[in-house]
Amino acid sequence: MRRTVSILFILVLSLILIVASTISLQPREDASLASVSTVYVTDLAEEVYNLVYEESFRQFIIKVSENGTREYGTAENVYAKSWIMTQLENVSDGAIEVTEFGDYDSVLGRLPGTLGADGPVVMIGGHYDTVDVPGANDDGSGVAATLELARVLSNYTWPLDIYFGFWNAEEIGLYGSWETAEMFAEVERDILVYFNIDMLLVEDPGAPIDERVWMIYDNSPGALFQDSQYWAELTRVMNNNYDQPIILPMKATHFPYYGQSDHYPFHATGYKSSVFAFESGVSIDDAYHSEDDTWDNPLYNYTVATSTVSSIGASIAYTLSRTLGQRTTSKYDVNLNPGATRDLYIEISINTEVTVDASWSGADGLDFTLKKDSGPVLNSNSTALASGINETVLNEDTSGFGIHVLEVKNTGSGSVSLEITISHETDIEGNGVPDSQENWFNDFDVDTDSDGISDGDEELMGLDRYGNDADSDGMPDGWEVENGLDPTVQADRSGDPDDDDLPNIQEYMAGTNPQENDTDSDGMPDGWEVDNDLNPLVDDSLLDADGDGLPNHLEYVNGLDPQVADWIDPIVPLSIGGAIAIFVVIVIIYARKKGA
Repeated sequence: MRRTVSILFILVLSLILIVASTISLQPREDASLASVSTVYVTDLAEEVYNLVYEESFRQFIIKVSENGTREYGTAENVYAKSWIMTQLENVSDGAIEVTEFGDYDSVLGRLPGTLGADGPVVMIGGHYDTVDVPGANDDGSGVAATLELARVLSNYTWPLDIYFGFWNAEEIGLYGSWETAEMFAEVERDILVYFNIDMLLVEDPGAPIDERVWMIYDNSPGALFQDSQYWAELTRVMNNNYDQPIILPMKATHFPYYGQSDHYPFHATGYKSSVFAFESGVSIDDAYHSEDDTWDNPLYNYTVATSTVSSIGASIAYTLSRTLGQRTTSKYDVNLNPGATRDLYIEISINTEVTVDASWSGADGLDFTLKKDSGPVLNSNSTALASGINETVLNEDTSGFGIHVLEVKNTGSGSVSLEITISHETDIEGNGVPDSQENWFNDFDVDTDSDGISDGDEELMGLDRYGNDADSDGMPDGWEVENGLDPTVQADRSGDPDDDDLPNIQEYMAGTNPQENDTDSDGMPDGWEVDNDLNPLVDDSLLDADGDGLPNHLEYVNGLDPQVADWIDPIVPLSIGGAIAIFVVIVIIYARKKGA
């Protein structure tokens, strides 16, 4: 009867704990993290590139410039500020936190990342004030670019916070960006990269097709390649690999207006990873600071500007999807007619081995060549295989930073479709340690739901970083993983892999190991100890719970109840004692006879 009551008690207690844990372990509701998809492991560069729409970008420019001026201190300037704040909230469905910042009424939007204040931030921005003109290009293009990227990037939850800045009072002294840069420095918030966008719409038609927009980076003494040159070149890599290339990375010393836009206060405050996106046609831009700076100016090329915005968004997505423990990997689908060539760009930021794998069918001749941009060939491979499945076609150590080119040429007689995978190490901090060996500044091991599994590992395993019991089986995900169970299968709560008659859910509640049937190694199975109100975590084999003279272990061996001292129990110790007494008497008698 007592054993039956014990079992019922345990089952009732189990049910209560399961219900309680189901209530308390639900994923938290957090409006600031309401984005569609959490980014980790998956490279979303191409997806983000293609989500930037030219018509959406154009409409933002039309709307922001339709009142004729946004000159600082005017009612139109105040209206523009209010309009921008509303747009940020609308395009992100409230995922972006919007504030009016500083003495000069800048607007700052924050798309929260999973690391929050523990990680660096990414920033995109431009100024919304003008001189007394419509300002469609200066800097309606920067406002529109920032809003368009806010629309696209807010579809995801990224590991890092992304800030969208709309600076005021730029035209009278860069005042809005100055006070923002100083605030970030004062609170010691690190900025991984700041993309400043100021005038994108006029291209130089006489420039080479791949030099229609300038991406200007710091090349002052002491600047690391990874500070801003890496980011400028990365936009060219994204632009080339997903579109017609139009971006030219340019040294700041080659650009006379480097100190005249909103990136400069951040640079001067110590944020070296500041990049300035600017039009190549400045010398023919006769609408600058004039009434002709309207959205429909025939000089304005929205396609080139949109490609630039796409390239910035793709660069951010490419970088923020880096994965702890894995080399940076990108995949491309390539279709080649006979004799055709395709160049894929690779941005190298650390001495690394570049591996190129390819799958294809229908080819009778392919050439793969890896070289430094405008430099010598590093490796080359020709194949006449008609098909290949994940063939490693190149494997080469590189030692120079910057853009490298993988040239793929169809030397055969028929068309061919390839899937090409390029993998290599990166080092965006410039500290000599591959990114695959580092968390985001050693902070990606945060455990938001306190289940014993880091957020990064939860993403790798397909778990929820905001709920600590993915299958709602009453056993936390971390405990299941640690003990060899599956945190996505609810049915394993009733499993018993160690055959100790204790289901996994009861093993969790008892603190025992579901893979060991005798956790405390005292010779009594965990299930038997729990059923008989003993402690399966402590060696209590020699104790005598019921005081009947028989230790717990012998109670187990003889199939007795260690909590009940009844008439059966004493028989065993008395029998043993009697046997010992008889044995002693026999020995004494034998000794006496032998002595006689």
